[in-house]
Amino acid sequence: LTLKRQHLDEQTARNIFDLSLTQYAPYGMRYDRSGRRSIIFGQNRSAGHVAIMDQHTFGLKTEFHLEERIKDGTFLHNNTMFALAQKKNVYIYDDDG
Repeated sequence: LTLKRQHLDEQTARNIFDLSLTQYAPYGMRYDRSGRRSIIFGQNRSAGHVAIMDQHTFGLKTEFHLEERIKDGTFLHNNTMFALAQKKNVYIYDDDG
């Protein structure tokens, strides 16, 4: 990671981060259209973990756990609504979960 930062400008190097999430691994991740927020979802077979992060401040907006496997997730028309494909159905959530 250090070698890669040497070849990048300061602004880009500042945006590199490392998350170590192993409990509900593997994880999937999607960005909203603006690139400011990301949805991170754990795809464990028995349970799921969902987190919404602000990529500019690296702040956690929403986080919750589900009792079902999450197959995929995406933001909808803006960053206040997102959909999760769970075990058998697709569910729509607001940014509060």
